Amino acid sequence: MKNIIKISILTLFFGAIGLSQAQSQQYDDAKMKQDLRISEGILSDIIHQNDQVHRIYRSGSELSSVYIPGFGVIFETSPSVMMLDLARASTVNIVGADDENDQVRVVVRGTSESEGNQNQSSLDNMKANIQTYFMNYADLISQVKPDENITVMVRPNDSFVYFNSPPPPPTPSVPSTSATSPTPTRVSGQYSTSVASTRSAGTMAPTRPLGFMMSVKRSDISDFKSQRINENEFKNRVKVTDINRESNTEFKIFEKILETGLNDIGNETFSLSKNLTTVYDDNLGLIVLGSLRSSSTNFYFQGLGDLERFEVSVPSINLDSIDTDIVIKSDVFTFNRGDLDSMKVEMRRANEELRRAQVEISRAAADIRRELNGTIRISTNERTESRTKEQVLEDLTSFENALKNLVLDYGRTITSVKSDQSIMLNLNVRRSHDGVPTRLVITVPKSTLDAFDKRSISKDAAMTQIKVNRIN
Repeated sequence: MKNIIKISILTLFFGAIGLSQAQSQQYDDAKMKQDLRISEGILSDIIHQNDQVHRIYRSGSELSSVYIPGFGVIFETSPSVMMLDLARASTVNIVGADDENDQVRVVVRGTSESEGNQNQSSLDNMKANIQTYFMNYADLISQVKPDENITVMVRPNDSFVYFNSPPPPPTPSVPSTSATSPTPTRVSGQYSTSVASTRSAGTMAPTRPLGFMMSVKRSDISDFKSQRINENEFKNRVKVTDINRESNTEFKIFEKILETGLNDIGNETFSLSKNLTTVYDDNLGLIVLGSLRSSSTNFYFQGLGDLERFEVSVPSINLDSIDTDIVIKSDVFTFNRGDLDSMKVEMRRANEELRRAQVEISRAAADIRRELNGTIRISTNERTESRTKEQVLEDLTSFENALKNLVLDYGRTITSVKSDQSIMLNLNVRRSHDGVPTRLVITVPKSTLDAFDKRSISKDAAMTQIKVNRIN
């Protein structure tokens, strides 16, 4: 009799938990989507306002959002290009301008800040604007639960570059001139500016993060709106985390597990990029950032894997009186003043050449296959080339299941993440198929991994608690 009573109590207990979880997952999907679309527009307008030091040029990287029950809302934006606004008033030192035809070096300095702080100033401005969004507008997403978070992630992609004035060279005893307009004088020479991509940012600025993430709990927003806490206290509750390439040893091991495990499954359509980045946030837990390749062929030339994504975007910048070397990674390219007018045209031509090269690569691969008459396959997956949309989505589901298994089997080894936090995989998708999402987000509570580690729940039960969100 006692056993029957115990079983009944346990049944009611777990049934209540299941009902509570089911109720917590219920929300008006249409209303949530509407709130997110409206919030995307607001945040997109706010995030770059009042930036007098930099101009942000966004190319093909709209702000996106997703709601994950139990986790909250994540906004993500990936600025393609951040460029220093060289048209501002500045002081110009002219070195060796004895002859108009001589090559001279002109160094541009900002009037209010040193060169080393200008990019940081722009990032700080973005963070302040996101704080404004949290305080004034984030409560418009009405269905976010009190214990869930609203997060904004600024995640530069691989084509993210920034212009930053380098330290000036030693100045010999020569006349100098000052100017308060963007075009103080016209000289012949070299424009001095630096360009660095995220892949080699360490060369230009060793401490510069790849991006940042800000998060706040919905309950803190409610406390601020109801004046239970003041503005300073609210800002203290907002978590700000820099996104860096370097991870701690435990996170690096997990990155390697994901890379190795997914390479071993041999998915014919999808593969994980090797440039994973992990970031830990006190509100959210562990987030793994990366890219997922979706390709109809596995034919690549080494070093050209991202060629189809390479694009140079050049805005209008007043360079009439500034002579520059342009540094891309470790290479230096010198442009004389006469060349600068045609610089944008040349870059557009370069992009056209890259696109033509891609076509030629595809043709060459096809010719080689024909000549070899199928006796040798050149890393080309013909079965993948002919796969239907339904088959591609089946491959995606298979890939998702492989990721879920890896997270379940190995994520429980991560001790740095607390039991009330989560582990998230946030993967941008480089797609070449219709119907494939632009982003894949996989989330699992650390408590689920801990329960499975203790065998308190079965693997099947744990798998059902790993949530997959496809974002189009």
